[in-house]
Amino acid sequence: MKALRFILSTIISLTFLALFLEGFHSSLPAAILAGGLSFLGGMLMFSPDRKTKETKKHSLSPLKTGKR
Repeated sequence: MKALRFILSTIISLTFLALFLEGFHSSLPAAILAGGLSFLGGMLMFSPDRKTKETKKHSLSPLKTGKR
């Protein structure tokens, strides 16, 4: 799963790098910065949630309203 997260983040960062260089005609440092930030964003986006692991441990019970 970590390898897939890295591969997808790399694809996203290279896309942003090419977009900034060719699409927006920006400078190389700005394109590298945009690529690096999008790589970090992709790594965070594809990281596993800690909340889902905690909610799987606890079972949900139905609400009891008292009315029948």
